[in-house]
Amino acid sequence: MTNNESHEDADSESDSFDMTYVLEQVDNGATRVLRTIETYRDGSTVQTEYEEDLPADDPFVLTRQRTVGHGPSRELLTTFVASAVRPKTYPAAFPFLVGRQSSTTESPAGAISPGVTWQCDDPELVLAALVDLCLAEAWTKVSLSSVAPFMQEPSAVAFRRDADMRVFYRVEHERGSLIRMMDLPSDWLTR
Repeated sequence: MTNNESHEDADSESDSFDMTYVLEQVDNGATRVLRTIETYRDGSTVQTEYEEDLPADDPFVLTRQRTVGHGPSRELLTTFVASAVRPKTYPAAFPFLVGRQSSTTESPAGAISPGVTWQCDDPELVLAALVDLCLAEAWTKVSLSSVAPFMQEPSAVAFRRDADMRVFYRVEHERGSLIRMMDLPSDWLTR
């Protein structure tokens, strides 16, 4: 199974690429990433392989993959089952929604922006709950004009805390809606 997305760099069209995700359906109904393939305008490609990395002590983790290699992982992808309590390994900085399955992206190596996705049939309710959580955690809602143009989707909501940015946006697809969150730490664009 594959899934494709296009990505545009905010500063340069030469950094634009198409991303192909090679996915596998596992026995518990979850989907895991086997590899990603970035294809750039000049025809060059970058392929990233993933390996299983399930924690032994978190029963709420449905799947977890990390990029193959030694040292801090470039990307750590985790799917958490819906839970009444915050899972032990759920990222501390991310908002947690009780009773909602979520998929997180972390980067121990600091190579990519961290984020989380919630698949839902009630996106307005989910987004409203996330806005409330952010405001309660001292995030300030800001105008979309304060974020990069490629992130200024009509369905987006942006927040700032100190110099860090957080953006939520809605994506519609054949299986329903997604609410995606992207965190942009103040130093992320300079890494």
